[in-house]
Amino acid sequence: MLERLYSRLLTGDDAIGALPATPSWECWRAGRAEGRLIGGLLNRIVLAQAARFALPLEWFDGAVLFWEDWAATHRMCGAICRCCGILDRLSGMVVGVPYTIDGLGAPDASPTLSEIVLCPTTTAH
Repeated sequence: MLERLYSRLLTGDDAIGALPATPSWECWRAGRAEGRLIGGLLNRIVLAQAARFALPLEWFDGAVLFWEDWAATHRMCGAICRCCGILDRLSGMVVGVPYTIDGLGAPDASPTLSEIVLCPTTTAH
């Protein structure tokens, strides 16, 4: 099912519609969002925004950012917080779970991925 969705997303011109919910998905903030899809690996998005290849910030107005990363939790938080000009412009975000981060899924893990993603941009971790 996701393979067809990805193929349509990457090769088609039409809006893909609602994302299919699965039992493993979590909603960290209720609501509905639609907009231009922008995304990829978070560290690459951050690096591109710091280079001559940066997307104009206006492109993020009302966009849905989708990302994942393989970085350590503290690096993700730093990258997210550095994107604060971007995050304030989004209508929604889809986060891929980075399974390679040791301890992320542990019951006593702190901060959790959702806490990192939802942290106010003024909070330092």
